[in-house]
Amino acid sequence: MRILRHEALPLEVAERFAALSTTWKAQQPFRLEGYDSMHAAMQGYAAFHAALSQREDAPILTFVPNQYGLGNRLRALKSSLLLAMLMGRVFRVRWVSPYPLETLARPEAFDWREPLVGARHSGGKRSAPTVLCLPFGASNSRSGCSKHLDHLSKDDVREVYLDPELEIESFTDIFIYLSKNRHYKALLERLGRDCPNRMGCLLPYVLGPQRVVAERLAALFPGEMAATKHVGVQVRNRLWRIEAQQLKGLKTSDAAGILACMAKWVPPEEYVPVFFTSDDDDFYPAARKLWGSRLREQSGEVYGPWSRGGAQSAEKLDEDDENAVIKAFVDWFALQQSSVIIYTYGSSFAKTAAEGSEAPNIDVNHTRCRAEDAGVMAHAVPMNRVTYDTSKVPGTMDYVRPSDVTRLTS
Repeated sequence: MRILRHEALPLEVAERFAALSTTWKAQQPFRLEGYDSMHAAMQGYAAFHAALSQREDAPILTFVPNQYGLGNRLRALKSSLLLAMLMGRVFRVRWVSPYPLETLARPEAFDWREPLVGARHSGGKRSAPTVLCLPFGASNSRSGCSKHLDHLSKDDVREVYLDPELEIESFTDIFIYLSKNRHYKALLERLGRDCPNRMGCLLPYVLGPQRVVAERLAALFPGEMAATKHVGVQVRNRLWRIEAQQLKGLKTSDAAGILACMAKWVPPEEYVPVFFTSDDDDFYPAARKLWGSRLREQSGEVYGPWSRGGAQSAEKLDEDDENAVIKAFVDWFALQQSSVIIYTYGSSFAKTAAEGSEAPNIDVNHTRCRAEDAGVMAHAVPMNRVTYDTSKVPGTMDYVRPSDVTRLTS
């Protein structure tokens, strides 16, 4: 039996989108540089999008994920929206594999869904869209992807891309390149003051849990517990194993040891639930033993192709795959909605959840655990941004102390 299905927008959401369309001046272009904050810009863009999305002459940028896991897809989606805002284009999403995105996540601030096939253009036919690709991953089969990377890094994209319809295929964070582009560097630094996590604050404006996901989230945190702040903990064991191969004298390579490390940053209050997820089933028994009745987990298998970063044939999908993909979205939203997020360093899955949240967060690896044990952390970094620790040497970066997390969440 198939679980996922297309859902109509709730009436109140559809009415809100319709009302937004009347607040935008018909001939006015959207210009991101005219706003003082990203949150104000997002409100303006939502009105612009609602007003122009039904017009056949609207300039369009469509995001098409090219393989890889949920975290990679979401960070590419988020930064593709940023690109659409910089270009003054209507943003749409064509995410059909392994299942349509709109069956798992619903539009929030604006309707990014593509019109049904056959209803896109009732009048004149448009030419084929120009495809922007980046020279990574699945895009290697295309030619000319490097030139698009150069454009995103160096040029005014409004002037370079003049075709009315564009598609972008990516799994990487385009913000990395746009933020270094001399045309946008100062603008993105200014707007980043209230949206510091690589523009991750855009994610809640795009995605909310669709009903099948929302129901499982409600089951995890029922009744009064839904109002209780919970801590999110994620382990990407594949990354711990990779780092362990590079370190000597390591004693925390097993599930219990790794969780004991991460637990240093979990507030000790017994009334605070701990949501836990991992790509390795061996970690769940250790998590149950460690956190007992505090633990909240979503049962089910990990979706293999996303965990491995591969593709999946639609013909081979079954109900187990469907449940696994639903679990991935439930896990992501549960992390994103946490009051504190403790996650494996380098995990794009949890990193995007942290970027889309204003909660304190900390990325943990063997190096950080050993530094804490040795007492060599210099001082706490600000807790309103994601930390990207690129060093393997304890003490050479600023670190977050476990006591700081406890203090900020008490």
